[in-house]
Amino acid sequence: MLRSLLLILGSALAVGGTGASAADAENIPAEVVVLSVLHQLHGEIDGYSFDVLADVIESLQPDVIAVELTNADLESRREQSTKQEYQKSLFPLLEQYDYRL
Repeated sequence: MLRSLLLILGSALAVGGTGASAADAENIPAEVVVLSVLHQLHGEIDGYSFDVLADVIESLQPDVIAVELTNADLESRREQSTKQEYQKSLFPLLEQYDYRL
């Protein structure tokens, strides 16, 4: 079984980190999926709408989702003026699934 990590990012990606992960400890290969998002433009693109984004995230069944939010914004579920994918796609999924963030 593969462990999966879903990264939700805007226009830039910084990759880094040190130390062994749980997957390393169990000697299980990890799958990392980088999903580019359009922020508020999902509202203007039929083929990649907020609903489509939510469907893609749900179909990937990630164990972990990395987000571009502060802990305070994440905990409060504060609406984002630009990063609208959170309140329109991700936050509803967090109510249904036990994703680690």
